[in-house]
Amino acid sequence: MDNQPRVPKEYNPIFSHGHMTWLDTCLQQLYIGKILVEFGFYVERWQEIEDIESETKSLKKYIREKLWDPKTNFLYDRYADGSIGDFKSIGAYWAPLGRYFGAG
Repeated sequence: MDNQPRVPKEYNPIFSHGHMTWLDTCLQQLYIGKILVEFGFYVERWQEIEDIESETKSLKKYIREKLWDPKTNFLYDRYADGSIGDFKSIGAYWAPLGRYFGAG
């Protein structure tokens, strides 16, 4: 993913994150959070996963509200000014793994 045109031109693409919200990282964290919650239920450690469950729900809401573009029906990175990018990245395909569109 390091060869994608992500960061604004005023930032160095090798050394800077451009103060962006990166979609793929958010989706990976959503995916891992859901795995940890499922695992916590499986081993009956409900109280120890409450924070993870809460954070996972908040992240899912953030992705839906801030990284989704209804005009193109696609997920994008978000710039520091609040606008979203227009580059359709393979990183968006973490969404099915994290059950982004499903319940929970």
